[in-house]
Amino acid sequence: MIEKVEKVNILALKKDKDKILNQIFCSQKLEIKVISDDDVEITDNTFDIQNRYANVISFLEALLNEKQQKITLTPSQIVNTKLDGKKLFVVEDLIKKINDIDFAIKNLDKQKQKFIPYVNIGERLSGFCETKTCEFFLGKLKNLEEQDKFESKLNELKLISFEKIDSVYKIVAHKKVINNLLPIFADCQFEVLDELPKATAQQVINKIDREIDNLKSNRLDLERQIATFGKFLSEFKVAYDYYNFKLDKLTAEKDFKQTDRTFFVTCYLRQSDENDIKQLLSEFSLCYEFEPLNKDDDAPTVLKNNVIVKPFEFITNTYSVPSRKGIDPNVFVMIFFSIFFGFVMADIGYGILFVVFCAPCYFLNKSKSLMGILSISGLFCILFGCLFGSFFGLTHTEWAVIPKAIIPDPTGDVYLMLALCLGAGIVQIATSFVLKGVLLVKEKRYFEAIFSGFIWVCFFAGVSIVSISLLGIGNLQNIGLIVCVISLLATIIGEIFVNRGINRLTKPFSSLYSIINILSDTLSYARLYGLMLSGAIIASIVNDLASPFFTNFFGGIIGIIILLIGHGFNISMGALSAYIHVSRLQYIEFFSRFYEGEGRLFKPFATNFKYINLTTTK
Repeated sequence: MIEKVEKVNILALKKDKDKILNQIFCSQKLEIKVISDDDVEITDNTFDIQNRYANVISFLEALLNEKQQKITLTPSQIVNTKLDGKKLFVVEDLIKKINDIDFAIKNLDKQKQKFIPYVNIGERLSGFCETKTCEFFLGKLKNLEEQDKFESKLNELKLISFEKIDSVYKIVAHKKVINNLLPIFADCQFEVLDELPKATAQQVINKIDREIDNLKSNRLDLERQIATFGKFLSEFKVAYDYYNFKLDKLTAEKDFKQTDRTFFVTCYLRQSDENDIKQLLSEFSLCYEFEPLNKDDDAPTVLKNNVIVKPFEFITNTYSVPSRKGIDPNVFVMIFFSIFFGFVMADIGYGILFVVFCAPCYFLNKSKSLMGILSISGLFCILFGCLFGSFFGLTHTEWAVIPKAIIPDPTGDVYLMLALCLGAGIVQIATSFVLKGVLLVKEKRYFEAIFSGFIWVCFFAGVSIVSISLLGIGNLQNIGLIVCVISLLATIIGEIFVNRGINRLTKPFSSLYSIINILSDTLSYARLYGLMLSGAIIASIVNDLASPFFTNFFGGIIGIIILLIGHGFNISMGALSAYIHVSRLQYIEFFSRFYEGEGRLFKPFATNFKYINLTTTK
């Protein structure tokens, strides 16, 4: 259901602002009205400190290779958080030392790579230096495709010598040809080794390796020191989110009207929380006034549903949050979605898996709405599995423990199954017209409620009577046709009286044309049978593939693997298809006639936490 929302205007002294915001946060019952969407410039160091905590947390999580669960705290515990900046400084200093070591290792490794091509040069590199008449060059081509061109040009010059060892060239040249040699180096991308230490390349590399090993050893020591601060990881995360809370308070001030000594703010609240808010505000020297919403207020929608219905808010909100002036459809979404999902999967074994694995996840952490949806829908999977007598694709004839099917051949009895699907579609579409009528009644548009909403239920009743008669059940076909005709005539006449101007001529024809849309929407529910059929056939095929292997122990292992992979695939793909297509039926065929979305969920002040789960109970 959608709870009623009102607003409270608060006028208070600036000196009490921080305490009042803390109490508003602790109550978790007030949402500060947003006046401006402009970004707020934070002039203090809150952002910087928060980023420092973020860096420390990220480093510790990577070092310890662990992702801790969220920390559960009450709002008052967050407000009263005591920060110990010394630990942050110590860890930051250690991290800085590690980063310096990483930078040094990177530079040493880069230097090492420069000498690796020269390991087969046995002489000291310092020997390749110039003399009075000659110059020595030691280097390599950046692009090996230039090798033939480079050697050809060297041969054209009167060099003393040049020698190629692996990819390295040793070149000795008279100084008088240097001016001709250097352009060749540039043209062929010849890189001259610029460092010539008094050691061989291998000795240089060995020295660099020793330095890198020493640095890595020092790094390990620093990591061990930082690891001892892992026990404070939760404390750092709380500190990070404490600064989130501080930022929310600073951001909220942009929506205050202020004088030198006072400030004024408007908050939204549930009407049912009015007494609690009065008690909260009475602790301060301030003025406040409760008032109802006006039509221009961008007020939030507050949904209040029980533990069974609540997870299905996820499906509705994915489409759009209900308008606060509309109807909460979640009870009906829960009923129809669960039934349709159960029909599509329709297997006792699959349903048991959904319940056993998903229900604990939902009740241990109620924020996991998908787990709640699957666990509740799993009950209907079991129900339809009993109806069709299916347990992982097996039937009573194959395993006597499985209950006998009430509908023994759902894959073969096409007409009955289609009739069930289309009948379910008629019920859901008729419900959408009822809800449309209720919505129009709430808006005091009573005639429209009758002729655009409720009267269509009579039409569906007539269609149902005709359909049942055609199946040979009873002889009420004429009565059904009369009900259909009277309903359509009443709709046409009603549209003439309800509308004005040109709409009096167009709306009646629009009502008649809408029959085509209704029939096509009803046929959409045939997809339920198609999805159920594909899942049942895949389950049967998997069992047929595995059964020949159960003749000996090793064959049985192969058979079990086939069953696990096959049924695992069928469950995952079937659940995905069921979720998508059943959601589509809610969004297109059900919501399109009555649902008013475009709402936004109620968001109490300061709930933007990354590592903390808020709870109102200690």
